Amino acid sequence: MPKGRQNKKQQFRNLVNRIVPLFKRYETKAFDKNEIESWNAISQRINVYERRNLQRRILYFTSAAACVLLVIGGMFSRFSSEKPQSPTLAQVVTKLPVLENSSLEIMLVTANDQKLNVEDNTNVKYNPDGSIVVNSEKIDQTIAKKKEKTVVPVYNQIIVPKGRRTNVTFADGTRIYVNSGTRVVYPAVFAKDKREIYVDGEIYLEVKHDESRPFYVKTDNMDVRVLGTTFNVCAYNEDMESSVVLVNGKVEVETKKNEKVTLSPDELFSMQPTGVSTRKVDASEYICWTQNMMIFKHEPLSKVLTRLSRYYGKEIAWDADLGKMTISGKLDLRDNVEDVMSIVTTAAPLTFANTDNAITVKLRK
Repeated sequence: MPKGRQNKKQQFRNLVNRIVPLFKRYETKAFDKNEIESWNAISQRINVYERRNLQRRILYFTSAAACVLLVIGGMFSRFSSEKPQSPTLAQVVTKLPVLENSSLEIMLVTANDQKLNVEDNTNVKYNPDGSIVVNSEKIDQTIAKKKEKTVVPVYNQIIVPKGRRTNVTFADGTRIYVNSGTRVVYPAVFAKDKREIYVDGEIYLEVKHDESRPFYVKTDNMDVRVLGTTFNVCAYNEDMESSVVLVNGKVEVETKKNEKVTLSPDELFSMQPTGVSTRKVDASEYICWTQNMMIFKHEPLSKVLTRLSRYYGKEIAWDADLGKMTISGKLDLRDNVEDVMSIVTTAAPLTFANTDNAITVKLRK
């Protein structure tokens, strides 16, 4: 009710309360004392009206207050019931320190900051509780649980320097082969609705099929989504090109620019500064590094020498013009670096010199 109207109504009630008693005394004296009974009845009705009016006002304000409390309570309940959001994998990767590995050994960093050196080509295996087995030795790490019995995600990372390789088997049965110069970040225990890892470098994956938990490989420039398949991801941050090669199954690649491509077996997705492309390839040529082999057909020399430098952990230098030369061949990477470089330089008019610090490649005169 408007405030002005309330004031007028109250003024009228006050006036009635003053005038009625005067008429009451006058008529009682002038006529009959029985008239007092009529006036008492009128006063009683006025009092009943006032009490009911007061009750209605109390009920109105009580109801309004209850509604306000209900709204506030609902808001509080909603906000208090909302679970705190766990950080995304990208946020975790950003906050994790990039560790320098001066020992040139494979380093496994656990959630409680244990730094473990792992031998070359060792299989690192995870149990469902987040514990790790390295060469039959079990390594425990604390995996906290919230009151609602959900696992608080904790992240491990494995850092493989140049000249080294290893593989990791997760608790779900997925296995990844980690190439030289690669860093992988992953949860010690996968979430119930998805499995995701971050890669800077190159890995070959054999993903265990689980339709309820898709597997994601995330890099700085693209995401790869799979359910169960085998494929290779090469995404070194220092390289101009990132690629995905599918061996079998099906994967979906999405770039940071929201470009989506679905690959079929023996297809390669390539992303370069000039754009993205897809083409048919022999997938075995791109995953043979897991068998210590390298096959290349009409590849730029710069790309071949870069891969050899990572594989052997040896710096290789060449002139920029030489890098544009294309070569083809097959290399057994179980041989030492000098034997491999001898094969490379016989496949093209090149020479090389090996010193303690680096291998230098030049055009043969």
